[in-house]
Amino acid sequence: METEITPDQMFLRSFGNNTKNEKESFLKCQKFVWDTYRIILDIMKTNDKLIKNYAKVLENTITFCRENKRKNEFKRLCDSVRGYLITLIKTEKVQINFSNKVDISKPEIILILIKMRLNLLETAIELEQWQESFKTSEDIIYLMERYEKSLNVDPSSKLTKKNKM
Repeated sequence: METEITPDQMFLRSFGNNTKNEKESFLKCQKFVWDTYRIILDIMKTNDKLIKNYAKVLENTITFCRENKRKNEFKRLCDSVRGYLITLIKTEKVQINFSNKVDISKPEIILILIKMRLNLLETAIELEQWQESFKTSEDIIYLMERYEKSLNVDPSSKLTKKNKM
């Protein structure tokens, strides 16, 4: 069974890293892929209809950072995602004339936000980014506590069921 190759992996694999010039080209290519991900995430994060696509692109960006051991980019990504959550919280009560505003009080949005952060936490631990792990776990706890009622699920019950298996 073949594994699915993402466009960024295909692009990066087209470069070798044998000589100094090839290595410089490869690093420039990685920077290009990183900048592309960052721009796409910035464009998609404000639209409610694109939140699932945002989550998928974020997942691919996290994978890119993990596979290429890009710790600095991963830290910037965590900061960006954390800033996005802060913006959502601050603008939650503000009346904005934007028809597709991301509504953080919707249970499906909350679940997506929590899943994103769980993926960030897993990668932060793998990359040994302990400060990012701590900050991300704080975000997860905050989301679970604040929106527990809107989810209509006790988050700790899911965790205990998982641990019993």
